[in-house]
Amino acid sequence: MREGFWWAAARVRPYLSLLPDLATRRFPRHLAVLLALVLAMVASQPLLQTGVDLGGDGVSTQATPQEETVLPAPPTPAPIATPQLEPSQLREIGAAPSKEQQSAVQTNQPRAPIKYRVEEGDTVNAIAVKFGLDADSVIASNDIDDPNALGIGEELLIPPVSGLLHRVYDGDVLNELALIYGVTPEAVVEYNGIKDANTLQIGDLLVIPGGKVQMARANSTSRGGRSASAPARATGSFRWPASGTITQYFGEAGHSGLDVAAGMGSPIYAADAGVVIAAHKLGYGYGWYLMVDHENGYRSLYAHLSAFYVDYGERVSKGETIGAMGSTGLSTGPHLHFEVYSSGALVNPLKYLP
Repeated sequence: MREGFWWAAARVRPYLSLLPDLATRRFPRHLAVLLALVLAMVASQPLLQTGVDLGGDGVSTQATPQEETVLPAPPTPAPIATPQLEPSQLREIGAAPSKEQQSAVQTNQPRAPIKYRVEEGDTVNAIAVKFGLDADSVIASNDIDDPNALGIGEELLIPPVSGLLHRVYDGDVLNELALIYGVTPEAVVEYNGIKDANTLQIGDLLVIPGGKVQMARANSTSRGGRSASAPARATGSFRWPASGTITQYFGEAGHSGLDVAAGMGSPIYAADAGVVIAAHKLGYGYGWYLMVDHENGYRSLYAHLSAFYVDYGERVSKGETIGAMGSTGLSTGPHLHFEVYSSGALVNPLKYLP
């Protein structure tokens, strides 16, 4: 670049003596040549690689090469430990949890009844709300006679899940308990970890998950208007609970009762006198059903009804109309499913009917 500058300067020198003439425009051709050479000199002058105006004074300064500053590399973050999931543990978003996942959730839930001491100002309703239950669950689980007479410091047992508690007494049978509380025997077995469903330990406190509490109505009357407190004792013999055609017998393909078919709404009669210990309206299985305890070791069950004419806790007489035939629950048409229990064991109803 410097050689080019001096070459252009040598070519300009002869024209310097002609400046006076150039000023008077006597040699316009030479003026053009001079301007071209000056421009060549400017172009050949080494230019600043980068330039800035320092402090705004218009002086341009050539930037000098700076030694590159090497910054230390940032520390490498420690790897985050992530659990490795097996394919069986993965499931599509929105899919229902697997049985294993459901069991894991259930395992984390409290399994035993919760002990609670009554505090000043407590009421049955307030305690029930505190644990997400209804008042009847608390009352039934603790055999509370007067809900308005709780004593400060009194210890109550609270079901750990929605449902109720049941103390096992002599003669209790799991299948009957399930029917009384409107649940399945499997639900009670699984939740309580019962190893032998045929042998309940007297005195054990069972959690009945989803158990439906039934409270006797104070002034309950039957369809005929008879008071619920009227005495009615079992005769020890059964009568037919319905008129119609037998469509399935006890023991056929594991059938647990006797099916009698007739028209929708046909009357259903109590096979013997006793007290109503269950009146549930389910949308599956037995559907709407009543269970009567005859208080002599026998109990009878009337399923798939379309109407109830008696209430839980009401005493009924032998032959009294207690409901209407229907097709609720698991049913293919109007009929009565009739079961008889002797000391907690299912027996063939035909052996006890005239």
